[in-house]
Amino acid sequence: MIRLLCCLWCAFTIACIAAPPAVVLSSQPPPTGGSVGGDRACPDHATCTWDCPGGGCVFACGPGSTCNASCAGGSCDLQCDGAVCNLGCAGGSCRTTCPAGTSCHVDCAGGNCETRCAPAAECRVACSGGGCR
Repeated sequence: MIRLLCCLWCAFTIACIAAPPAVVLSSQPPPTGGSVGGDRACPDHATCTWDCPGGGCVFACGPGSTCNASCAGGSCDLQCDGAVCNLGCAGGSCRTTCPAGTSCHVDCAGGNCETRCAPAAECRVACSGGGCR
């Protein structure tokens, strides 16, 4: 029995060391003041998922990355740079910046969202709350 537990422990340890994390998960509290910019940055060629239940978060997604942001409290800012960005903005009044070479998908259930989409970017915006631009 002890030999079996030792083998399982060794296998688990090796598996944890050998497999680097492929996804960065982060729960973000609302900022306490001012713009926090790079505090919630997804590195190049990574996959990041953020949750901002209180709203007011700022996210930056690096080139070649896939970023998924949920902003239940609203007033979030998602800046994409040659990435695939998905923003769910239930609280409304979110902003998304999508330069050339970027793919942005915004679901603005709260309304009043702003998506700045460059001509060479792919942008899809669903605005069930109305007042989006």
